[in-house]
Amino acid sequence: MEGRGAIARLDVPGGIQVAVCSLYLWDGQGLSALNLGLLAAAGKAVTSSGLPFIIGGDFNMTATDLIEKSTWIEDLKGTALCEPVLGTCRAATGEFSNIDFFVVAKSIAKVTSAIEVDTHTKAHPHRPVRLQLHTLGANAMFVTIAKMTKIPHIRPFGPLNRPSY
Repeated sequence: MEGRGAIARLDVPGGIQVAVCSLYLWDGQGLSALNLGLLAAAGKAVTSSGLPFIIGGDFNMTATDLIEKSTWIEDLKGTALCEPVLGTCRAATGEFSNIDFFVVAKSIAKVTSAIEVDTHTKAHPHRPVRLQLHTLGANAMFVTIAKMTKIPHIRPFGPLNRPSY
């Protein structure tokens, strides 16, 4: 992934650790051998950490294309999260496309709250994309309270213990 990706461990409040990866696939190549190699290296890096993961990147293809043309996301047990309406990258034609998105472990997908595209920043050609996480998922504590069994009202069989004076 030299020059095309980076990985780090993120300590989330609540004592949770997440593997975070940034990825930049080669443009104009789709699922070429180079891009498949980058995807494989990123997948190996995040899964070998043993942590839930977040991969954010310029995939140079839409999430739909990646899902339909490969099993990479499925193999990682991940899910793609992308902004459905606003474009993230301006093409040479001036139109926007959604080629910048996140792939997160299904185990933490439920704690994602929003994907935001910064429309106030001029696209050069990309706009910044942000993934927000619930703090509830990181800080939630679940307590199980078990109902105690009743103490029997019937005395045990036999004489009472003699009091010690």
